[in-house]
Amino acid sequence: MFVSDDDLKLTYGVDLQIGKCLVDRKVPVDNLYWKSRYLYIPPMTGYLFIPIYIDLQYRLGIPKEELLSEPHLLFLEAVLHSAAKQEFLQITKEEHIRECIALGKQYGKNHEYLELLANYFSGRKDKVDCWPGSEIQALNRGDAYLFTFSFFDLDIDELRKHMSTWRAFIDYYLILDDFDDLEPDYDKGDENSLLEVGVDRAAPIMKTVLYKSYEVLESVNPVLANRIDWDIHKRKIDAAINAFLKKKGL
Repeated sequence: MFVSDDDLKLTYGVDLQIGKCLVDRKVPVDNLYWKSRYLYIPPMTGYLFIPIYIDLQYRLGIPKEELLSEPHLLFLEAVLHSAAKQEFLQITKEEHIRECIALGKQYGKNHEYLELLANYFSGRKDKVDCWPGSEIQALNRGDAYLFTFSFFDLDIDELRKHMSTWRAFIDYYLILDDFDDLEPDYDKGDENSLLEVGVDRAAPIMKTVLYKSYEVLESVNPVLANRIDWDIHKRKIDAAINAFLKKKGL
């Protein structure tokens, strides 16, 4: 199945130039994140987030020329390659973070921000007043992508705005991913936000998080916010969870 720039525009509101640039981009060579992939943006959550989030960054004021520049795209591809190495147990989480810090020093401009991230990932979160991490730890699992923010020369107020939008977006995306993977994650003992909070009490908690994402993103990308609202209602969260609990005898 193929995703076009028109699909991204109509479904998620992604700028056509951003969508076309990424849809047409060649799959990176020897990049584990794209292993066995023939399309740069296949119709899968882990790849669709790239154009959708880059579009959000554009809407928040970062020029398209910077977002679509070769150095920035190489940076984010390298971060995702490192994330895939961790997922496939080739490196530890600590090694993954060290690789991302090194990439930030190589590609980034904002070294003060890199120091903030180093504090965040080392557990010194009291020193990071601009980053709203989630209390649900499974929803923080994509946060290494934040290293790519160091590519841009953003002041502290701009960082807060971008981080708040990232939190809203990634919560939505990871919760949907966790709903889709609930049974296999349960069977394998993998990280999953619904399992973390307790599946029997997950529905109201996740709805609250999703509605917060909707409120934040409505002012940035109304098309994406409308998609969140649609997902909340069409996925029938309560019924899906009850069916899972019944099937597993929980």
